[in-house]
Amino acid sequence: MKSALFKRSAFLLGVLAVIVAPLAAVNATSDTPWGPDRPTLTLSGNHTPGMDHVQFNSIVNNPNYGDERTFFDAKDSSITTAGGYTDTTQVHPGEIVTLRTYVHNNADPSLNGPNNTGPGVAHNTMVSIQLPTGTADSLRATSIISASNAVPASVFDTTDFQAGGAPFGMTYVPGSAVQYTHAVPSGLKLSDSIVHGGALIGESQADGNIPGCFAYDSFVTIQVKINGPSLSFTKQVAPAGTSNLASSVNANVGDTDGWLLTATNTSNVTVTNPTIKDQMPAHLKLVPGSVYYYSTTFPNGKQLADGDLFGAGQNLQDMAPGAVIHIKYRTTVNNDFAATDCNPTVVNNAVISATGIVPIYANANLKIARICASVTPPTTPPTSQLPDTGAGALAGVGGIGSIAYAGRAYLRSKKSLVDALRK
Repeated sequence: MKSALFKRSAFLLGVLAVIVAPLAAVNATSDTPWGPDRPTLTLSGNHTPGMDHVQFNSIVNNPNYGDERTFFDAKDSSITTAGGYTDTTQVHPGEIVTLRTYVHNNADPSLNGPNNTGPGVAHNTMVSIQLPTGTADSLRATSIISASNAVPASVFDTTDFQAGGAPFGMTYVPGSAVQYTHAVPSGLKLSDSIVHGGALIGESQADGNIPGCFAYDSFVTIQVKINGPSLSFTKQVAPAGTSNLASSVNANVGDTDGWLLTATNTSNVTVTNPTIKDQMPAHLKLVPGSVYYYSTTFPNGKQLADGDLFGAGQNLQDMAPGAVIHIKYRTTVNNDFAATDCNPTVVNNAVISATGIVPIYANANLKIARICASVTPPTTPPTSQLPDTGAGALAGVGGIGSIAYAGRAYLRSKKSLVDALRK
């Protein structure tokens, strides 16, 4: 193993860190993060001999990677600079993550033989990525490297994902499996079977043949999308004596109307701890014993306690992807409106919450046909006014008459002044 090969591998690592804009996520299946235990190599110079047989990822001090036994890691796809891969990745719903597997046949290059036909060449080499299928707040994925002539026949490593306590799941992005090799640094497309039992890898083509030495190490990446739980929630009402559900219906005092709450898991992960709370409005009274819950577990309905739905809320069973649940009940319209309430609208609200989901509100309403008491508007006393004797008379009183009066006063004042001067 020569230093030139180390440099070549270092170049590949740098190139791949930029080329691979990642995606990934995983589920915890084992307490053992990697395995199995196997003989290891410690490099002590440029000419450290390799293994005398095909064995994968056993160098503990790879100068470009570190301990090869921990060969599986991940990072957010938005990180396009070199590095950033970790064994535990914090994720959030909607995120795309890259899962990366480092592959290195540790057989001594002298065993590759002419035209890479020697016993140091791994055959039927495959990478298999085992993704979690459930929903949890901490998930683990496992990568397995195997070959028909390797000892041990396969090695594995894991990488973990967390979402701050909220449940999440993940799905493979079809067509995202790629192997980056020295011969094809732009990447070899691999089969989507990589997440369904495994896919062949190679050097120039995905033929399963991997010679020994740093000149043939590579990276295999896949992408996954992080999925969070989501719900749809509706509320409807049916007029008395019918099953015609709507968001708003007409009703009369004394009517008994039916209400239906519907919640649907619209995600591909399980919704945990769903809780529905109905906020019974004034003027409505629950019909005792009318609250029923319907689901795949209770297709014929399960009666619920009257107080739970309208108190702290009714906690329901976890909802698998696509699951639908219903709650129905009946109410009577009370005759307790104010005398002045004319054709009032009664709005009935409800809310659903679940782990990792922002509360969702829904409502329906009754338009009550009700004639209210008549109200006599307050009266105001009439304002005093001069008798109407015609436009001419009004002008004489309020207009010309006042001008004439002012004229006479002026003349009297002037005469008094003249008389005073004469004395």
